Amino acid sequence: MATKAAACSTSFRRSLKAAGLTPEPDALAFLMDHLGGDRRLTRSELQKLALYMGAPGRVRLEDALACIGDTAALSMDDLALATADGDHATSQRVLDRLFREGTHAVVVLRALSRHFQRLHYAAGLMAQGRSADQAMAALKPPVIFKAADRFRRQLGRWPADRVGRALGVLIEAEGDCKTTGMPAEEICSRAVMQLARAAGRR
Repeated sequence: MATKAAACSTSFRRSLKAAGLTPEPDALAFLMDHLGGDRRLTRSELQKLALYMGAPGRVRLEDALACIGDTAALSMDDLALATADGDHATSQRVLDRLFREGTHAVVVLRALSRHFQRLHYAAGLMAQGRSADQAMAALKPPVIFKAADRFRRQLGRWPADRVGRALGVLIEAEGDCKTTGMPAEEICSRAVMQLARAAGRR
């Protein structure tokens, strides 16, 4: 896993370097988190970022958010937030759109896993005595401003043990997509429904 992440980081740096750009650590983490699952989308969005920057230089997190945050990441973020909110109707609607656009179920499951991993980390900090705001401030990249209130509420729904079980559901679903021969989209949809239902329990 670490080797794969390092290779992804190197690829991103190489692509940006070709445009004369050097990403700051937070910006690189955001780009990897939101663009790592689809090579064609990644190439297109990095080209867009280069045009946005307009000249060689350092890419800050603010630059990445301004250029990428409301485009490539939108559907995935919508899905993750709706699922963790317990809003099954919205999560299914976004999921259907992603599938229509050709997004593979494994890419979707990994995006969901990243969101729940962040919840798990923050919930763990809260279990150690930190406030929700302190736990969120420790996340890298930070929670996008417009989603901060929803993420804070989700921390109330998802204590560390429950998030751990959610991650287990996602890992199992990804494994099933690769090994069972069942339709991957069906497996993914079932996992999303299971998590949305779990979010509604207190």
